[in-house]
Amino acid sequence: MSYTPPNVLSASTVLTSSDVQGNVDALQIYLHSGIIAGDLEAAQFADTRHVQPPTYEPWTQVQHGVTGHQGAQWGGSSQARLTFATSYLTGNGQSTMDAASIDWLEVPNSSFKIVLRQAAKLVFHWYVELEAGPDNIPAIGGRTFPVLDRLGYITPYIGSTDFRESIRAQEVQNTQDGYSAAYPIGSRRCFTVAGGYGQRDGTMLYDAPLGETVIGLCSYSQIDRIGVINWAVAIEIFYQ
Repeated sequence: MSYTPPNVLSASTVLTSSDVQGNVDALQIYLHSGIIAGDLEAAQFADTRHVQPPTYEPWTQVQHGVTGHQGAQWGGSSQARLTFATSYLTGNGQSTMDAASIDWLEVPNSSFKIVLRQAAKLVFHWYVELEAGPDNIPAIGGRTFPVLDRLGYITPYIGSTDFRESIRAQEVQNTQDGYSAAYPIGSRRCFTVAGGYGQRDGTMLYDAPLGETVIGLCSYSQIDRIGVINWAVAIEIFYQ
């Protein structure tokens, strides 16, 4: 039979602990003895209204959800919205990438701020498609690397570029041939088949504290221009 409380409590009933406990004990017996089919609702108990839907940012083309972020930029045409890394903002190709005087800079549109409700583990997956160079500027004015030896590096960072993961840095080499340094400047052939083209990707695990965490990609370049043509990210959040 359906559950019926043994003590009916109306608006004028004086509450006593024995009456409330009696109703609780009767409900416990009912739940343990077996709920009859007629007492069950046909509708589901929880539906999608209980789950916060993700938001989408059209500029960065990234979807932000409850437990992670994902998105990508795919150019696919001459109208691609490239971002860049450049030697002019990272020491102009002087010294080495580990020297204290060298500044690593964020790759534009590749950083994300995450607000965590408690400590969590972050898994950061990233992918970039790069075209490095052509850079045929002579090695003068402090530039220490010959044209053929110039490299660019991409690596993730946490919080700021001061906390970059240099050990995870991946490099791409300057385009070595197949381009014209004279006007009109441009490729004699598609230089993505030369040394300056590269697809790079990586994964990083990070134990993040409660509060705001910024995660993204940064670069150091010995090349005057590295075009980031396409990129993709997926950030997974696992609460501990």
